[in-house]
Amino acid sequence: MKKMILDSLLSKAKTVGVCVVWSKDLKQDTPPTASFKYKTIVMNDNWRNRDEFIFQLAHELAHILTGDPYDAALYQRTFKHHALIEHKANIGAIKLLLPFYCDYVNQSVANAPAFVKLFCIPTHLTEDVSRLMCLYYDEKLASCQPTSKFK
Repeated sequence: MKKMILDSLLSKAKTVGVCVVWSKDLKQDTPPTASFKYKTIVMNDNWRNRDEFIFQLAHELAHILTGDPYDAALYQRTFKHHALIEHKANIGAIKLLLPFYCDYVNQSVANAPAFVKLFCIPTHLTEDVSRLMCLYYDEKLASCQPTSKFK
């Protein structure tokens, strides 16, 4: 399943014109990065925990999809602004990953800690996951409700 999810994210990147490069030349602790300007993501194929690839890729893809000129932010913004950009990418990554969980897990048993563990998401995002998961299920339920033509 994880390979399918990774392949799906890679396909989405390709569809929106984002090039994903897997580098074997980086140290184990060098994190991946995204260039909004060049629409490119560099993933570290030597990363110490390969189970984190899915969230990392979703996070970097979210940087580009949200339209943040992340490259400049690293060098020209305050720490607070950088933290906001990172949080926005984390939220975008969670939204990209929710269908891979929520479409297969009944809402009555779905839970944020399981989602966080499955995708190796930093635990400080558990409340965000819980909120976004509820919204996802609510929207999914609303789209299934029949609409009446008569009032």
